[in-house]
Amino acid sequence: MNTKYFYKTKEILVISLILLSSVLISSLSTFYILNKHQNIFIRNIIFSLLIILSGKFILKADYKEIKIDLKTIKYNNFDNIYFALIILFLVAILSTFVYQVEFIMMGNRAINIKNILSNTKQISIDNMGLMYIFSLVLVIFIEELFFRFLTFKYIVKDESNKKDIYLFIFVSSILFMLYHGYSVARMVSVFILSISFCLIYIKTKNFILPLIMHILWDFSTFILSPLLTLFEKYNLSLMTAISILNTIFFLILLIIIYIVIKIKSK
Repeated sequence: MNTKYFYKTKEILVISLILLSSVLISSLSTFYILNKHQNIFIRNIIFSLLIILSGKFILKADYKEIKIDLKTIKYNNFDNIYFALIILFLVAILSTFVYQVEFIMMGNRAINIKNILSNTKQISIDNMGLMYIFSLVLVIFIEELFFRFLTFKYIVKDESNKKDIYLFIFVSSILFMLYHGYSVARMVSVFILSISFCLIYIKTKNFILPLIMHILWDFSTFILSPLLTLFEKYNLSLMTAISILNTIFFLILLIIIYIVIKIKSK
């Protein structure tokens, strides 16, 4: 039997099975066999398997590198963490500007934060549920696996080739933007955020640090959500307020890491 043909058939069967499972899970939700959170959780599991197996069978990725990254993350010095936090702090400032510009340009169509908060249940870690939190962390892991790890392995054949590196940053950020974007400001902000994760990945040569920074970025929104009421009297969009809180959050982390670096250098 032709080995190449066998592996191609195997790839198609694996992906077909996962896609079929995804359809089945969605139909279970449609007929109320699963509730909303169970459906999101299981669909994320299916989506994760699809990405992992696609990377293994189609892109021939070696996931042992992630295990090595996990072991060596403790050797990633505070300078790398400081660099990552500076990047995200700058992204948070830029996001604040981008979201508020969009809010101003919308004029009478804009909905300010006060109106949104009065009609929306506050989201926090307390009311998210463990299943939802695990599901969110899993999705962040898979996003970093696909948009950073697998995309880098697929595009960059020679790390000394700057064209490959620039192409990786561009392709990764475009895909990340299209995956998350639902407005112009959102797409611009997400594009910049993806560039920051790419830069962290390239500088540290470690999958784990951009993953941690991505988790910090997403969870800071939920952790700080009770503070959004502080902005009710200001004419701001919800995303502007969230970006301001992110800016403060990463500034505090930056100060803490800077103090730690100074203490360790003595």
